[in-house]
Amino acid sequence: MNLVKCRYCGKRFDKDSEPYEVGHGQGLGGDKFYYHKDCFQKALVEPKNQWIINKDKEDDFKKNCDYMYDYLSFYLKVPADYAKIMRQARNFMNGNNSQNIHCKPQGMFLALQYAYDVKKLNPDRGEGGIGIVPYVYKEAFDYWEGKARRDAHIIEKIYQQMDELRKSEEKSAPVVHKNRKKKSKIKTYDLKDLASEREE
Repeated sequence: MNLVKCRYCGKRFDKDSEPYEVGHGQGLGGDKFYYHKDCFQKALVEPKNQWIINKDKEDDFKKNCDYMYDYLSFYLKVPADYAKIMRQARNFMNGNNSQNIHCKPQGMFLALQYAYDVKKLNPDRGEGGIGIVPYVYKEAFDYWEGKARRDAHIIEKIYQQMDELRKSEEKSAPVVHKNRKKKSKIKTYDLKDLASEREE
């Protein structure tokens, strides 16, 4: 039994017992994408932005659309069109763009940040949308991945330094003997001493 998921309807099926197609070109993805035979024909004719998306992916998609809208309108202070952002994002997610890239929701948000915060492109030219995303998507991916790798290396270095510091402190720390009794600074008297003092 070899279960795969149909990219069009989202249902799982056994590819060993059911007829299927794999996505090849036409925005249907590569060999990793499977379709029921019927679903494949529907996917060829229907607009990709009307395909069923599972709930988790849809929530993630909406959340990142919210982030992109907030980023443009509140952080960059440019007029943003939420409906346009959602429409463009859904098309980019399905590979309907001039670069033929299937963009992930979080990747689109990071690409937008890369375009305007790192490359310092003019956000006014976006006309309230995210049309820049497919053009910088791969470049942004390389940038953020490299940054994450560098940051991870820095964190690793900090941990090494902390370990070395801890070892050097352990060597130079004074040795405390637990069995030794502490000498009390308070003068104590024996009963004999008290008795002899009274007699005098």
